Amino acid sequence: REPDTIMQTLMAKYQAARMCMQVAHDAVQLHGAHGIGPQSPVARWFRDAKLMELIEGSQQVLSTVIGRHALSKSAGTHFAR
Repeated sequence: REPDTIMQTLMAKYQAARMCMQVAHDAVQLHGAHGIGPQSPVARWFRDAKLMELIEGSQQVLSTVIGRHALSKSAGTHFAR
């Protein structure tokens, strides 16, 4: 079923972007001031993770779409958007 496949893809993108951001955030925390320097690979990972969150669709929008889908599944109805 195509709508379910699309929703599973959105959920995978949402989770992957969240995990990348969490790991990058933790790395910056571990490295402290060295982690945010302009030449730091950790700073680059953090910027890339943030970009992934934005490009894949904002986390707020994706969580709303995923939540609506879950509600429609539990109620047995389908939302148009």
